[in-house]
Amino acid sequence: MELVLWFFAIITVLIGGYFLIRFVIKLYTGCNNQQADKRIQRFFNGTASTSIVNDSMLIADIELTIKSVIGDNRYDKLIRLNSVQLNQPLLFFVAMGAVPYLVITVPYEDDNERAVLENAVCNVFVGHLKMYGYSERLIVEWGFREDIKMHYLRLGYSTNAEQERAINSYLENKRDTLISNYDDITDDSEDSLNE
Repeated sequence: MELVLWFFAIITVLIGGYFLIRFVIKLYTGCNNQQADKRIQRFFNGTASTSIVNDSMLIADIELTIKSVIGDNRYDKLIRLNSVQLNQPLLFFVAMGAVPYLVITVPYEDDNERAVLENAVCNVFVGHLKMYGYSERLIVEWGFREDIKMHYLRLGYSTNAEQERAINSYLENKRDTLISNYDDITDDSEDSLNE
């Protein structure tokens, strides 16, 4: 009888300890229950707890994706350009405000290739975000690098609840702006029809 009580006491302490550890992880990182569970599982499975910033597989997957879309010749030119001393490398992580970004210099020839590159690179990046238990919502922006006269793709992502709120706020604001611009266009076209 005493052995059974000890067994239940040990099980209760282990379960309570698990929930306490999960609570501390949630408190420290700002993640949810599922993300905290994944972190605990990775710890006990012996998986190295690396950051997405240091994930060499992510960089290799993105480079392979870009190469498959733009072709070997243009990709080789891009790699040669990367070996030149630049102010910023062709692929780098940067924090801008409350949100971290992955910035990738990507040459494209037309809007169709741009759309394919955007979708392919975003899919690869979201796949890696899922592995880390991060949110799949992204801020996707295109820009132009004056120093090398090429376009870049900037992907904002979140690693905790605060960054996720910032991304959600940005995306909602962008959606509202698009809707109001569309409403302005439809109002103008209705006015011109009435005249």
